[in-house]
Parts: sequence; structure tokens; C-alpha cells
Amino acid sequence: MKMVCDYFFKDAYYNNLPKHNLDYNKQQINKRITAGTQTEQDEQLISFINECLDNEALLYGLKFSINYLTNLIGNVIASEEDGAIYIFFDGTVAEYIGAKYAGHMESEPDFGKPYIHLSIKNYLKEFINDDLLSDIVMTQLLNEDEIKVLREMRRKNVKQIVITSKENERGIKIQTTINGVIGAEKTLQVKELLGLGNYESITLDTIDDK
Repeated sequence: MKMVCDYFFKDAYYNNLPKHNLDYNKQQINKRITAGTQTEQDEQLISFINECLDNEALLYGLKFSINYLTNLIGNVIASEEDGAIYIFFDGTVAEYIGAKYAGHMESEPDFGKPYIHLSIKNYLKEFINDDLLSDIVMTQLLNEDEIKVLREMRRKNVKQIVITSKENERGIKIQTTINGVIGAEKTLQVKELLGLGNYESITLDTIDDK
């Protein structure tokens, strides 16, 4: 357990992972600028990244909240593929996203040896379902548009939600009661689809027609 903790947290601290992440994102934006394919958002983002890189106090503070585990979870959500953590009995740790090795160690492990397999999406789904953790986790996972969907659900302002799911091409239609209330089972279904990014599109009709 100590070696697993060192792998995800201590290595990230000593490798200065937050700065590495910012440098990587800056390089990707600069490539788009060189190719002439940058967006207005890219120009705003690179300005923000440069401000962060010049702020030593901020970079130091980020070392306590950004680590290889948060990186893995973020990449799983962005890629929309499942991620896996493999823990071997000698304390070796390996990360995969889909079939691709995503760890920060140079060599991949020997899968001929015994190991424990942990699915990231399985744990994300468990956190989304947890009444105490759900609100905290969902705000970290969702973008602004997805948060709007949950906000209107909480306001009981939803007439109908139509979700085109990656698992169900015909889509899922959720209609509320006359008071705009969605049942607990359907609410959980929406939260899981949003939190795991497992949808193609969402159409939201509100009672106030906004």
C-alpha cells in the first residue's frame, strides 16, 4: 500500500506534475498556433497557462491536489474509455486507458505475475450513486452544459429530457410529472450518463421554455 501511495502521490509531488501538465498543454496549443488552427479559447487558455507557470506559490499549492491518480481519472473521462489500475503483489503499479499503457514508469509490467485489476469507471459510477459524494463528484466531472441539465432538474423545471446514448442509438426519453419532478431511478440514470460521458446528445425541454 505504501508503494501504491508513493506511485500516485509522492512521485507526482517530486516530479512536479502540475507544472508538467501545464507545459504539456502549452505545447499542444502552440502546435495548433503554428498550424494556424487555434481557436479563440486556445488564445485565452495559453494566456492563463502562462500566468500559472509564472506563479510559484500556485504551482506549489497545486502539488497537493494534482497527482497521477487525478490525471488518470481526467484522461479516462476525456477519452471516454475505461481506465484500469493494475497492482502487483510486489507493489508495482501500472495504469492503462483502454489497451494503451498510461503509466509514468518507462517499462510495462509482466502480466504473467499475479495482480489486482481496478476499473476507474466502476468507481466513478459508485461515487455518482453515493448520496453523500454525488454532488461533490459531479461538479468535478461535468462541463457547464451538463451542470445546467442537473440544475434544471433540481429546480423541477424539466418537461422532457431526450438522451441519445452510446449504448442505445434509439435514445432515452424521460418525461416528468406535472410538477417537473423526475423519479429517483431516472435521475440516477441521467447522472450516470452525464458523469461517465456515455451519451451522444441531450435535448432538454424546460417548463419555462428557456
